[in-house]
This record gives sequence, structure tokens and C-alpha cells, in this order.
Amino acid sequence: HYARSTESRARSLRLTGDQYVPRLSYSPQMATRITELPNELTANIDSVDAAGIVRLLRQSDAQLFAGWGAHPSINDAAILTKISCLAVKAATLLKENQQKEGENVFVFSGCGTSGRIAWICSRAYNRLLHHLGNKPCFHYLTSGGDVSLIISNELPEDDPPQGARDLEAITRDAQQVMFFGVTCGLSAPYVAGQIDYAMHQSKFTTVLIGFNPVTLARDTRIEKWHRTCKDVFLELEELSQRSEKAVVLNPIVGPEPITGSTRMKGGSMTEILLDTIFTTAFCQVFDIPLQQLIGSSNSPTHHAHSIPSSSPTLHAHSIPSCSPAHTTRSHAVVGNQDTSKAAVQVFRHSPCDDHTTIASVIDSFTSVYQAAYRPVEGVASLLSLAADCLRHPNGHLYYVGANTFGILGLIDSSEMVDTYGSAPEEVRGFVVGGWRDCGNQEGDLSDKGPFFRISHAHFSEDVLPRLSAHDCVIFLGSSLAGCDGSGLLGNVTERVLSSPAHCGLLIVADMQTTEAALAHLADRRYCSTVLLRLPFYSALGKEPLFAGFALKLVLNAISTGANVMKGRVYGNTMINLTVANDKLFFRSVDIISDLSACHSEEARDSLLRAIYQQDHVEKHQLLPVSSHITAATQQNMVIPLAILLASGQCSTVAEAVQVISEARSLRTLVK
Repeated sequence: HYARSTESRARSLRLTGDQYVPRLSYSPQMATRITELPNELTANIDSVDAAGIVRLLRQSDAQLFAGWGAHPSINDAAILTKISCLAVKAATLLKENQQKEGENVFVFSGCGTSGRIAWICSRAYNRLLHHLGNKPCFHYLTSGGDVSLIISNELPEDDPPQGARDLEAITRDAQQVMFFGVTCGLSAPYVAGQIDYAMHQSKFTTVLIGFNPVTLARDTRIEKWHRTCKDVFLELEELSQRSEKAVVLNPIVGPEPITGSTRMKGGSMTEILLDTIFTTAFCQVFDIPLQQLIGSSNSPTHHAHSIPSSSPTLHAHSIPSCSPAHTTRSHAVVGNQDTSKAAVQVFRHSPCDDHTTIASVIDSFTSVYQAAYRPVEGVASLLSLAADCLRHPNGHLYYVGANTFGILGLIDSSEMVDTYGSAPEEVRGFVVGGWRDCGNQEGDLSDKGPFFRISHAHFSEDVLPRLSAHDCVIFLGSSLAGCDGSGLLGNVTERVLSSPAHCGLLIVADMQTTEAALAHLADRRYCSTVLLRLPFYSALGKEPLFAGFALKLVLNAISTGANVMKGRVYGNTMINLTVANDKLFFRSVDIISDLSACHSEEARDSLLRAIYQQDHVEKHQLLPVSSHITAATQQNMVIPLAILLASGQCSTVAEAVQVISEARSLRTLVK
């Protein structure tokens, strides 16, 4: 474990008996989930400048494609085969729907960021089906419902029976169901309840997406349930050895750049996997040449019309079968996982063995990742702009964009409360057209409260009149006609540029976009303008699949870096997360234990003192964890308070509250 001094090293180690032992371990038998480990690449992310932060995040995101340690990555044959088979299955069900031979549905489900990725992907694929003249058939589920898309509502994640009920209700009338349960850390009980239900239904193909080995799935009991996540996921993995209707898709992407923040690599890989599967399936079913979507692997400046004829082309009439009759099974050793207990199924002599198409799409994502991080200084300038504003007690960061780009800004902003303890009004996203353009299942939620007023009209009414020199507004746009909403935003943009706020502009374009098309970048009133030039800009039905991925990476870098520079991260550990569910409760205990160099029992006691704002918490000790979570969500600065108490810097809660009120930044309390 990297450390900058003997003292900080002691703080970052777990106390066991009379000795400190590193929490970080790379052995196959490690007890800590990979997604919960600190990433060695970003150990010092809190001590570099804005450009340094962007470069460290770029290195961490390279693990999306390169993998981590000796574990399988998305580019391993075993993972490619699974993706290929899922694309074949998806194409078959889509083709049946197209020919009016079935009422098949696809359901994506997750909690927090995973639920939001489920939403934006289902929206994109339904819009594409509509563009092609077909009936939408994609659905999403997120714990807590559509309210959770905007305001963090993590406690429903701990309700497996509700997850199963939600899935049963949305698929009741379907003939065949392809269900994707996404839990980045293999730790979400809501999704585990759905997997437990789905894998025992004959009409379901059940897919688990996560980024740990199944043997490291969460293995703690949850209130309201008789099983653990690990029980369920191991059962699914065992079922996958004898049935093609059960799949565990878990390429290992390594620890997150900010420890445990799976909104970053976990969310990005989820998008890569779903887009790869369904881009391929759509091309098969609707006779769309793949070269219309991806650039040539030989030159980053190639475009669809100039790709050689050898590029993969899929046709609707040639959808291959991936039934057991067409396959023989063998096993492959994957990384350093124990394949004697849970061997990885590989299909031989099967259409799934041809990885050409899938590899081409993944290579395209790799090229887009590289292009997104190429303007390091530009992204760093937006990051610094955001950080300067957020450092001020009354500062704000606003994203404003249209369609998919606006929704990506909305998603990025919604993740700040749980991850960094931000106030809900501190970072917000706005979408041209508001809920009308969001494609969410519950429709217009504007009457739910001020933070659900998300349209550009709401921005004009609620935010514009109060913009100050401590606010930052970043406009998100595209060079693709019809995707940037520039016509609707023209008046809003002019008013923001004339306000005291600091304005940034983030535009995604391809290599062939002319200077004339980007003339608006020359407005000197923008404090910072960043142009992401992608090797290609593909849009099916105006759905910017690859451009959306690039924008997600950059928005994650801006908001993460701004919070790092504000002092909400120590090393690469978040120190002000919201204790919003069972998983985060125990993660908080670990963080307090590590940074205070104390036993977990003392860390838990200090956490309860911070939650209940009392020095003596004996009467609370025996309460269920759900009670602690309910109380914690009503408090601010819970983790910093607990660290001060556990480390001995403060002896009473009142003293700790006073210290925090006088602190320049939270990070200084831990140093």
C-alpha cells in the first residue's frame, strides 16, 4: 500500500492484534472485494494538480480494457465468447418481435449508478427501435423507483423481496425475458433477489453483470431475507455450467480510482458491455452494416464510408444459433481463479467463437477512451473551474445539455450526495425538454420537489436569477445536428454568458467536423472550452452511443477531481460518503478503522456516536443496521465526525462538531 509517510502508512493499515497488516492484498484468496480495494495508481490523487488528476484517472480507466492483475478482462476469449452468445440471443428475441412472433422483453436492473445506466441504455435502445419503426421492448428497474434517478435513495437496495416483486410485475405478460442484473461489486441485495427469482423461471435468460470474482461476492446476511448475495450468485454460476440461460459476465476492471466508487469504472464497463451486446444485435436484426457505427482499426480518422469491405457486416437473415445442439463444452482456466470449483464455460464450434464483430466494437470503445482523455489540459481547466466554485461555501456546479448529453450530466450530478456528502443543490444537471425527453417510466416528476425541476425552463426560472461569481455552468453539446439542442438553449446560453457565473463548454465532435460548425467555441466569454474530437461519431437514430461514453468519462473526471480538490478525499479514499444502505454502513466502518488505525469495534462505536450525535450509544448498539441507516441519512459529516472520535483527536461529539466547523477542508482533519 503506497503511503507518503510512516504516519500516513499507519493510518492506511488495518490494526490486527499488536501489528499493522496491509489491507491491500492481491492473492486469489483475498477477503476484500476487488472493487473495494484502493487502486495503487491513484494513491496520491489528493496531492497532485488538476492535470495530474486527469492523467491518473486516464491510467485507471485503461484497466477497463487491459484488465487488472491476472484476472480475465473484457478482451479475454472467455469473456468475448459470453458477449457473443448474449448478442446472438438478443438478436433472436429482437427478430421474433420484429416478425410479430413474440412479446419478448429485455430488462436491465441495478441500484444507484447501475440503475441509472440501466435507465439510459433502455432509453437509447427504445428510441432506436422507434426510429426503426418497431415497438419498444426494453425496460429498466432501479431500487427506489424513478425518484432514485435524481435523489439518492439507497436504502431500498437492501430489499431483495421487493426486487423480485418488481421484476415479476414488469415481466408478467412477456413470452421470453432477457434479464440483466447489474451489481458492480456483486453486493446489491435488490439485484440478488431478482437473480434468485429469474434463474428459476423457464422464460428467463438470466445475466449477472459485476466486476468481482463470484467467490468474492458479498456474504453478509440482510434483513428481510434468508440468503446472501454470494449464495445466489454462486448458484447462478453453477447453473451457467449446464445451461445457456444463465450467464455470469464479470470482466475484472480492478479497484476504482476513488476506493469503492463504482460509478466510475463499474458504470463505464456496464455501458460498454450492454452497448456491445445490443449494438451487435441491432446490426444483425436490422441489416445495419457495422461499419456505419465504428471506425477502421487501421486509422483513427477513418469514417464509415471509407472502411474497407473486409469490415464485419451482419445481416438479419443470418442470425446464428447458440443452442446446446450447436455447441460442445470445454473449460478454460481464467486468471488465477479456482476453476476446479467454478469452471468457466467456453463454447467450441459455435458462432459465438467468432469474436471479430465483438472485438471490433470493443476496439472502438478503446479508441474513444483514448480520444476522450487526449485534451488533458482542457479537461483539467474545466475541473479547476468546477473545483474553484465548489470550494466556496455557496458555490455550485451546473450541467446543461440536451437529450443523452443532458441526461449524462443529470446522472453525474445525482451521484455526488452519496459519494462525497454534497448537498443536493451543490451539483445539478438540467436537460433541454426536461422529463419529456428523459424516457423514464414514471413520467414527469417535476412536482416531487425543487430538485426534480430539471428542464432548461426550470433552470431559467430557478437558477439563472441567482447565479453568482461562485457558480460554474458547463454546457454540454455535440456537433451532430439535432443532438445538442442549441436552438432551444440559445437564449439560456446568452443569459448565462452575461451573468457573473463562470461558464464552460464541452463539445463532442468527430475528426471531420469543420471549423465553421464549431464557430460558437470562439466566444471569449467562456472561461474554458473543451473539444472532444472522436475518431468517429456514430449515431443510430440520433443515439450517440460512443460519444455518450466519452462524455461520461470526462464528466466523471470533472466531478471527481473537483471533489478531490475540495478536500473530500484522503489519498484515494472518500471521507464524507453518505451512510445510506447496509453496504455503505460497513464500508464506513472500514474507512474509519483504516484512517484512524483502530479496531473495527471501536470504529463502529464511533460511527454510531456520529450518527446519533451522542457520546454514549449503548442503547443503540443492538438496533438493526437499517435503524442506523435511517438515522444517518438525517445527519451531515458523519464519517469525518467518526474519524475524529475514533482517532482520539476529539473526545466528545460536541468537540468534533466544533473542529469540523472550523476546518479549512475535511482532508486536513485526517492528515
